[in-house]
This record gives sequence, C-alpha cells and structure tokens, in this order.
Amino acid sequence: WGNEMWLSHGSEHSAGVATLKNNFSGSILHTDCDTLGHYICSVIEWLNNTFIVVNIHGYNNITENNKLFESLEDRITFWLSKYPDSIILIGGDFNIALDNTIDRWPPKQQTSFSANLKNFMEKFNVVDIWREKFPDDKIFKWSNKIGSRQSRIDFWLISKCINKDNIAVNILATTLTDHRAIRISIQIYTPDNTPYKCAYWKLNNSLLKHEVVKTHINKLIIFYWNKANKEGSFCNNWELFKFEIGKFLRHYGSQISKLKKAEEEKVISKITSYYLKCPEEVSEEDTLSLIDNQNKLDALHKHKAEGAFIRSRKRWLEEGEQNSAYFFRLEKYRSKINSIWQLNINDIISNNPKEIATFCAKFYSNLYSSKYNKEISVSFLNIKNLQTIDVEDKNYCDSPFTVEEISKCINALKANKSPGTGVLTGLTYRAYCLSCGRSLKKRPLTLTRILTTLTQGLITLIPKPNKDPLFIVLDTVIDETQSGFMRNRHISNNIRLVLDLLDYSYLVLDESFILCPFFCNAVKTLYSNCNSAIKLPNGTTPRFDLKRGIRQGCPVSPYLFLLCSQILTTHISNSTVQGISIANKELIISQLADDTTLFLRNANQIPLALEVINSFSKASGLFLHLKKCELLPIKDCHANDICSIPVKQEVSYLGILISKDQKLRCSFNLIPIIQKTKNKLNQWLQRDLSLRGRVLITKAEGLSRLTYAAFPLHLDNKIYRDIDRMLLNVIWKNHTHYIKKTVIMNNYESG
Repeated sequence: WGNEMWLSHGSEHSAGVATLKNNFSGSILHTDCDTLGHYICSVIEWLNNTFIVVNIHGYNNITENNKLFESLEDRITFWLSKYPDSIILIGGDFNIALDNTIDRWPPKQQTSFSANLKNFMEKFNVVDIWREKFPDDKIFKWSNKIGSRQSRIDFWLISKCINKDNIAVNILATTLTDHRAIRISIQIYTPDNTPYKCAYWKLNNSLLKHEVVKTHINKLIIFYWNKANKEGSFCNNWELFKFEIGKFLRHYGSQISKLKKAEEEKVISKITSYYLKCPEEVSEEDTLSLIDNQNKLDALHKHKAEGAFIRSRKRWLEEGEQNSAYFFRLEKYRSKINSIWQLNINDIISNNPKEIATFCAKFYSNLYSSKYNKEISVSFLNIKNLQTIDVEDKNYCDSPFTVEEISKCINALKANKSPGTGVLTGLTYRAYCLSCGRSLKKRPLTLTRILTTLTQGLITLIPKPNKDPLFIVLDTVIDETQSGFMRNRHISNNIRLVLDLLDYSYLVLDESFILCPFFCNAVKTLYSNCNSAIKLPNGTTPRFDLKRGIRQGCPVSPYLFLLCSQILTTHISNSTVQGISIANKELIISQLADDTTLFLRNANQIPLALEVINSFSKASGLFLHLKKCELLPIKDCHANDICSIPVKQEVSYLGILISKDQKLRCSFNLIPIIQKTKNKLNQWLQRDLSLRGRVLITKAEGLSRLTYAAFPLHLDNKIYRDIDRMLLNVIWKNHTHYIKKTVIMNNYESG
C-alpha cells in the first residue's frame, strides 16, 4: 500500500476489515480494533474537528450482531467521553437491511433483526445518509451472480449535526466484488480556510510509445535545431522546444484521458442502468450484458492500478508475489505527506494556506540570503599548504564536454523523474538522446547563466555532464582525514579511529584548488540565478532566490562541499591548536562530510579551536552548532562542561554509541539493531515469498542493516550466534529447519 494501514483480521473465509490512509493530512489520534475482525474504530483530528470513524463488518445472525453493537457502543461511548464534540461516521457492511420492504429484493416483511441497530442509531444520533437523501429510491448494494437476490446492507451512518446538503453520497460500480461501493464527500471547509491547489504537470511516459508523439517530437527537434543554428541562440530555442513539447503532450494526454474516462463512464452507466431496473424486469440478456460490462470495468481499473503502481515507484520483490509486497529498496514509504496545515506565526496559530505559504517563503528567503564578505574570504584563503591540482588534472577537468559524455549522463537518469518544473522525464531524454545530444552540448555551460527552467526550485534531477572529473581529481586535494563521498574510504574508519583512541588511551569553494576557467565557469553557471519554492499540501509558496548553499540531489554538490570543508581542515592544521600525537604524527581532525571530530591535546585547546572555527565561519557562512557539540574525554574528567560544551562519558557518533566500556559497547549498539531487524523480517514473513525470496530478504533487510554497526565494532561469539539464528529462522518461516545450514550455503552447482 505504501502508507499507514490498520487491519482487523477475521477468519480465512469471512469477516476482516481494513482502513487505509491515503493523501490524508489530519492526525490519527487513536485506533481500536476488534480481535474477531468486525470493526476498526479510529479517532481522527482534522482542521480543528474531531471524528470518530468506524469501519464495520456485521455478522450474519442477530445474536452475534447484537453483541457486536454492544461492544461498539462501549467503545464509541468511551471515546465520546474524551472527545465530546466528535462527529461520528460509521460505514461498512452491516449485514442488516434497515427496511426489508424497500432495501431487499424480493421484498420481505419487517422483522426485529434491525431493531437493535435502530436503537444504536438513536442513541448516538446518527442517520443513514443515503436514505435521508434518497428516501424512496430502490437501489441495492449487494447482489448474487444472477440477480435473484439483492439487498442494501452497506451504508454510512453520520451524525445529524452535519447538514445533509453538505454531504454528497454516491453508489459506485466496483471491481472484483459482489458489493457496490458507497462514496461520501463531506464539505467541512469554511470560506476562510478553503485550500487552494496548484500543481506541476508531469509527463506520462507511456505516451512516448505512441507513433503520433514520436513523429511530432522528431519534427520539433529538427525545427528548433535548425532555428537555433540560424539564430545562434541555443538556450532560448531549447526552452521553446520544451515548451512546445509540453503544450502538445498536455493536449494529447488530455485527449487520451478523456477518451478513457468516457469509456469508463459509459461502462459504469450501463452497470448502473441494470441496477436501476426492477429485478423482475431484468432479462437474461441484461444479466449477460452486466457480466460483460463488469469485466470491462475490471480491466479498466487494472490498467489504472498499473499506472498507480508505476507512480508509486515500487517494485515487486519476485514474480507472482502478493500485491502487498514491494521491492526492499523502495518498501519504505518515501516520506510523510506534507501536512503543514497550521503554523505558529508571531504567537498566533494560522491555518490560512496563503498566509502560511507567504511566511514560509519569507523565512527561507532569509535563510538562503548571502552573508558573503569578500575581504574576509580572500584573507582567509591566503593560508599555507593549500593543495592544488597538477597540470594534467587541470587539463582533464578543463576539457570540453563531448556528446558521448552527455549521452552517458542522460542514460544514467531515472526514467520517471523530471527536473523540477520541467516536462521532460529521464525516459524522454533517453528516447531522443541522439537527436538532442548536439543541442545539449552547445552553449549552456559556457555562459554565465543556465536555462531559466533549470534554475527554478523543486529540482530533483538535472542533466549535469562531467561531475566525474571533479570526483576523480579530489584525491590530490582532499586530506585522508575526510571520508565522506571519497572512494576507497569508509565511514567505519572514522568510528574505529575514535574507538582506538579510547581503547589504547593515548595522551591527551574556491578556485585556488582548481584553476580551470572552463570548469569553474560551468560550476558558476549551474549555481547562478537559482530560485526555489517550498512544496506545501495545497501547492507551493512564492518563489525566492537561493544565494548560498548547494543543491540537494545534485551530483556535483557533495564534491563542492568537500572542497570547502578541506579549507577548514587545512586552516586547523596550520593553526596553533594542538592535537594528539600518535606514532610521531599529530592527529587533530577527522571528517565525514560536515560531521567533524577534533582530537585535542587538553582542555586548554578547546577555546583555541572555537576561535579558529569562528574565523572560518565568517569567511564561509558555515557556523558551528554549539548545542549539538559534545566533549568525550579519553582520561577521567570531573568537569560537567567546558566552554559551555557538555562533557559526557558516552556519545553518539555517526549512529554508533561510543563508550569506554568495550564489553557493553557491542551490546549497546548491536542488540537494538538485531531486534529491529528481527521485527522487520517478521513483517516480511507475512507475505507469500518463495524460499529464494526469503533468502534474498535476509541479505537485503537482514545483513545490510547489521553490516554498518559490525564494521567498526568487535562482535563476540554470542552476537554472531544470535544473528545466525535469526536469519536461518526467517529462511524457514520460524519453523523446522529442513536443510542444514552448510547445504544452504553451498553454490548452486553443489545443490
């Protein structure tokens, strides 16, 4: 499903209810589930309103149903005592017809079967909203295959306090079930907080397979390439080319969508007309037509589901697996739905979307405003021992981009992603790579500005050729103390270094790097005139300029940051701050990207180090977050803090708890990870995976979670045995191990 869900399991053949959360921005305060699979009761808060929402599946006999309503009555009464102003919504399959004369076919006499439900409705002041709006209609929600028996046993009960004119209720044709759906829409908004909605159009990649689209795009490529050569204006014509493609695809896609929607509406109309007929008037031909139209509707919805599956960016773990399973890389829900519905603005809680958007834009505009001081920066950069690249590396970085390099970058793009507000996805670039390669090579990175649409925010993907040269030559200018984003360097080295110091108790972006005019100009081009907007639930904020910082998701960004952090490393190394001497070599700093650890000889070095870092902050705009700083003494220290920085006996460093006790260190770090991994693996066991699929899961979800902590730590034999037992139990679904471990670990050739 890819989001939160609540389940109340029934038996293998009956009952069971599920509540699935989709694009809902409210809060789920509480949830009660019936142990027998007959209801889920949720307390929900949304826009200062509280709702008690019940998903119900009734029993088929009066005695069990009466017990069900008694149990449900207790739960609703309990939650009403805590949230007395709550609106009640109860929906589902009650297995009860409120009026046998109009809610069943053939009609039956009134019985006492519905009496308890009617008393329940009176007590909580709820009404059958569909019958309230359509008091005389005979439309049924359930039917057997031949239509000889029909009934209306599915309905919504809603608090009378809601004006029925603010509620829309529809009966919808459904797929793969003998029940029909009831959809309700309740107007809760007031004019002051009605959300506005704006969104960016994204290309449906399936359109690229249509011959009409292929022909039209090829014509546009030829036209604008010739026009650009004639005018000598490649940037502007590239923008016009994308605009024309977007305009055509929006129109063409809209036509396709309207045709499919019309076809679906036609099928639904035929199904609806069948159910509107009096059952005694239904012919055999009508019944056959219903079956045919129901199959068509099923096919249309399966096609829709395929599109939703692609947009969810999930993958099946293995062929034939149940559709609840997703590929382990993307199984986690990518992020919480943006849900800033309220914001404290100047001590006043605001839920006005436009006011929130304006405030957020102003806040981030100030955050990204430049505090650059050229004089301080130039003075700071005049330091000794600042590494520069040699002539060979300079020529490599400064070499012109080739069509082959651009094609390689394009083929590495993710198929379904597009550059922020742009309309062309990675698959589009790939499809027309050869045709567009020449235009991508020309001009954009030789100017002092980049294409307008590529400077706009919400950018998640942008073709940036030649980030590799920067990556390749960094080894010559970045110290070995930096592990972040560098090849042949691992995060565990940083952790192991700190642990070794404790265990053995030792005593206590600038062009100066790369003088490549073409390459530096390319980087400046990518970062000039950038602006962005913040994505909110109802659209985006006004745009604001980005005058500092680096772009997240940009392949060049981490390496540019390393160059800046290297200046700090060099500055500290050249300062009077004293580090720890090990084997006649002074160790003073260790870094993983922006996570920095200083090794200082004694407490007197702390104020000196803070002074050096402060001078770096003035030049770079990168400031030390003192509230996140901690001191870990190698020897005993009785002070609680030094220079307002707390002194601790245990610290968390790069996700590992650093402790002086070697025996406890392993259990502190590994046992919680093992338990978390075990819980995750047991969740996977609920899915229909083959033996080979379970083996894959033990590697992907098991070993991968444990490897990080195991690298820098010493693991005792008990931990090894616990991990081994956990993984083998998963392979055999926590049951008997039918094959020896030694056999399972053999090569395929050995069985």
